[in-house]
Amino acid sequence: MGRQLLLSFEPGEGRDRERGRNSRERSQTSQAVPAPKDIRPAGAPLLEQVVRRETMNQAWRRIRANGGSPGVDGVTVDEFPAWMAERRDAVLRALGEGTYDPRLIRRFLRSGMMAGGLVGTRTEGTPQGGPLSPLLDEWDKELERRGHCFVRYADDCNIYVRSKRAGDRVLDSCRRFLAERLRLKVNAEKSAVDRPWKRSFLGYSVTNRGQPRLRIAPKSIQRMKQRVRELTRRTRGVSLKQVIADVATYLRGWLSYYRLAETPSVLRGLDAWLRRKLRCYVIKQKGRNSRLYGLLKSLGVRAAEIGWIATSSRGPWRMSRNSQVHTGLSARYFEARGLFSLHRQWSMLVKTT
Repeated sequence: MGRQLLLSFEPGEGRDRERGRNSRERSQTSQAVPAPKDIRPAGAPLLEQVVRRETMNQAWRRIRANGGSPGVDGVTVDEFPAWMAERRDAVLRALGEGTYDPRLIRRFLRSGMMAGGLVGTRTEGTPQGGPLSPLLDEWDKELERRGHCFVRYADDCNIYVRSKRAGDRVLDSCRRFLAERLRLKVNAEKSAVDRPWKRSFLGYSVTNRGQPRLRIAPKSIQRMKQRVRELTRRTRGVSLKQVIADVATYLRGWLSYYRLAETPSVLRGLDAWLRRKLRCYVIKQKGRNSRLYGLLKSLGVRAAEIGWIATSSRGPWRMSRNSQVHTGLSARYFEARGLFSLHRQWSMLVKTT
């Protein structure tokens, strides 16, 4: 199909038939070529449809009719005809050759993120669900046309096939399609053909024993632990109550996202790990083992069982796994101060869905 890279906004080209436009507007606008109802010929590449004369004129009429505001380039509706007359050939040639690089996509990629009601600057990456998602609509339709089983969210996509050989073939063909049709480059480092349980998607993965179940991806668990380590840092210098409040706030949001996980044993293990981190914080906060001895005694632990603690040289992490420390600084002790059980909270969330 030949490319129709013809777009004219020369002054005086025909009569403006829209309502009540003055002579100055008519001298700056192009002849409006009525577009047929279907301006997307079957099988035509998306780019060729975009730059068709009918499509461009239709878009221009709509923008002019509603008095559209300037885009990121700052060009107004009144200024556009002169701007296009000067740059038309170069822009259409760049579009046809695939070398056009608009100020717009870069703005999408560098758009900020909102946190706490305020927009902040991102230093790396593109937000999932960001404004680039619509660019991949044609990609979805191509995968559907090929009959693939797939799932996509923003720029993350998983395609499911029966063998590694099929996976290698599909990956290669998909790379070509994205590069040649959509002018997009696949991230080679993040793309691979592998078993489902060795890959993750939006923080989730699947188990590989018996009936597959949805699980939290290992990397997601590691990121959660790293955040908890930061919140329970022994040198924070804040009260245990504040530490638990910060941890609980973070975990509520985290668990709300991973509520679809089907591996409760992992959550029970995380509960035990969280309590141990908090025990370390308490031990460090006491400063001296004699103060820890006094606390445990006040919590009902028998003095005969913890006499050694007052003079022990063990560090907080090693001390935190001691059975007597567990008895005093129990799950009930931390729950009374605001910590909730991930496993119990997950069970409640599952019942409500």
